Amino acid sequence: MKKRKILIVAMACLLVFALMLTACTQSEAPAAETAAAEEATEAPAAEPAAEEPAAEEPAAEPAGDAAGGQTQAEAITGGVEATGEPRMVEEREDALDGEPLNSPDVYTEAEMPGLESAIGVKPLKKYKVAFSNGDMDNDWRATFFNDFVAQGEYMKEQFGIDFIYANSGNDSAKQIQDIQALLAQKPDLLMFSPNESAPLATIYDSCKEAGVPFFTIDRSIEAEIGADQYICDIEGDNIACGLSMGMAIVEGLTDKYGEPKGTVAEIAGQIGSSPAIHRSTGLRMIIEQFPDIKIIQVIDGQFDADTSNAAAQDIFTTNPEVDAVANGCDASAMQAVTVAESMGIEGVIYVSVDGDTTYLKDYIGEGRAYHCAEYPPYFANTAWEYAIHYLNGEAIPTIVLVPEREFMMNTEERTAKMEEMFATLDTPFVPASVGGYDVFQMGQYDPELWSSTYPVNWAAGGGAEYLETLIPDDPYALTNS
Repeated sequence: MKKRKILIVAMACLLVFALMLTACTQSEAPAAETAAAEEATEAPAAEPAAEEPAAEEPAAEPAGDAAGGQTQAEAITGGVEATGEPRMVEEREDALDGEPLNSPDVYTEAEMPGLESAIGVKPLKKYKVAFSNGDMDNDWRATFFNDFVAQGEYMKEQFGIDFIYANSGNDSAKQIQDIQALLAQKPDLLMFSPNESAPLATIYDSCKEAGVPFFTIDRSIEAEIGADQYICDIEGDNIACGLSMGMAIVEGLTDKYGEPKGTVAEIAGQIGSSPAIHRSTGLRMIIEQFPDIKIIQVIDGQFDADTSNAAAQDIFTTNPEVDAVANGCDASAMQAVTVAESMGIEGVIYVSVDGDTTYLKDYIGEGRAYHCAEYPPYFANTAWEYAIHYLNGEAIPTIVLVPEREFMMNTEERTAKMEEMFATLDTPFVPASVGGYDVFQMGQYDPELWSSTYPVNWAAGGGAEYLETLIPDDPYALTNS
């Protein structure tokens, strides 16, 4: 009996020991997983340090130092993997041997990031590529469409690309019909610029059903980028355009008063539209950091010349001594300058967004305006480059931001480049082929301010979800007033 009791006690001890050992092992596993997760999340933080030497090589990444470390190469997120062979809906003949659309002499990795092979790609096959345009509401959109068609025809001539396209003329229902007709022709890739984001979301299902991959250009649709056939979204960065306006105002007012102080009025873009919201948001992200610079009046210019003219008359009648006027587009800025001059008002700092060559030549070039942040209509070079890399079977990013420049004559180098441009410009907007991305890189006035305000652009920060976190409740609020 005594031995039996001893045996029972011994077995109980062994059971307790086993349970303790199991609990210990299980408690260590999450700790190990946590440590691994921490190590994984810390890895990206180490990457900038590794990239710093490359940023010191102007030929490789001229924009990096100028913008305080933020380069266009960060304007990507996610991506599709390489297949190692051409992506085609149907078998195609080998492509002709032509001259590539782009050159590494104009575009560097800073402007076209995330590509496996060199810029200036040649198609391997005579791919069939479809393009659908939505909005044709103004000169910017007309230039966008005409440029896309011209580059498509070039690819057809040089390489035998089967380029098909349609233009809905600002009609969402027609664009959906156009795309259905294009998909029936079994293209290897569809690229389209949605007339409206919500109605055109149906194209996601249409392409999935047809087995045709697609890119969105300039505007996305309400669907998950990178899922199923939605391969890539190529857009501009309107937050950066707003930041550029804000920084130019700070620079101009500091030059005027010896310190950053003064009053600002804003002729906003079409209030409620995403470009206007993002530009006004970026403007305030800078201005709110300077309490002596006050935004005292905001009027909706609707991206329209006549509406902006009336807005400028209101501003200069109500606040004739305003120091600066921020404009949602160049058309607004030209109206503001014209109205002020007619009223005998001088010394106002005008900043704007677009890149209209008339504004650049006749207003900035003549000293009548101060600044222009580019939002280029020339998406075609970027879109075709990524499209051919993708069709050739390479990996590409999920989101790409087109390169943008900041046109000012605030340094000798910039003045010389602007004068060089003026001698040759014969297009409505500044073509990408003019280059100057290093000279006109945004954020040069104060790289530290730019980097601390906008450490990564919205694409690198997490796409649309991150972008939404930047938008305040009222992006048109009177600031510091």
